Amino acid sequence: ITLFIKSDSPLMAGEDPTFTIAGNDIPEDDITRVSNTKYTATYVMTVSANDNNYNDPGTTLPFSITGYEDLAGNQGDAVITPVGISNGNQLSSFNKIIFDNTAPILTSIKIESDQDADDPTLAIPQSEVTLTFIADSELKDPPDVTISGRLPDNLVGSNGNRTWEATLVLLDTDDDSGDRLPFTISYTDLAGNAGDAVDQTETTDGSYISFDLTAPTLSDIYFVSEGSSSKQEDGKSYYANPETIVSLTFE
Repeated sequence: ITLFIKSDSPLMAGEDPTFTIAGNDIPEDDITRVSNTKYTATYVMTVSANDNNYNDPGTTLPFSITGYEDLAGNQGDAVITPVGISNGNQLSSFNKIIFDNTAPILTSIKIESDQDADDPTLAIPQSEVTLTFIADSELKDPPDVTISGRLPDNLVGSNGNRTWEATLVLLDTDDDSGDRLPFTISYTDLAGNAGDAVDQTETTDGSYISFDLTAPTLSDIYFVSEGSSSKQEDGKSYYANPETIVSLTFE
């Protein structure tokens, strides 16, 4: 975190202003006098108990600036956010920073195919597969998603980038060797916290896709008329009249 300040008149050199960020005193090595009216102070947030006190989306990280004087020795008013300035005035402007040390979680993951309305687990080449997942917080745009080892044809976020839908049309070059069509999801929140990556074994509703490249074949095909042998003999003809029942059987 970098705190920039600019005064309306030159500040006295020789002693830097005192800075705090998230309740931490900033050491001299992390304070830079940019010019006689500008300073910067930097701090790296940690997982300490103090810093984790601010791990709340409703809390703005506080900072303070004290101990600065102009060339005549006049001391400036203390600046303490989010309150403002010690004399009761408010700052003209300052950015708000929210500390987020919590990794996002996917609360819903499901996958389905459009091949068969009665059985969304079935897929063949040219079936469109839809992978839908929902996070408990806004995700950085976009998450990293693969289906069948390929990038999706479309990946769309909604609901403040909490809900995501990825679609892919399967091809005859995709691999059908596994029990479940593979997919992966890797994701981070806006603060850069990475959630646990997931794959096809971790759908929240037990959904999966069974991808099948093999076309069915028929064997033992018999075409006979009523009263004839149950199996056709090679080269033999069977006769039927208008009242005869003809049967076609196959396996």
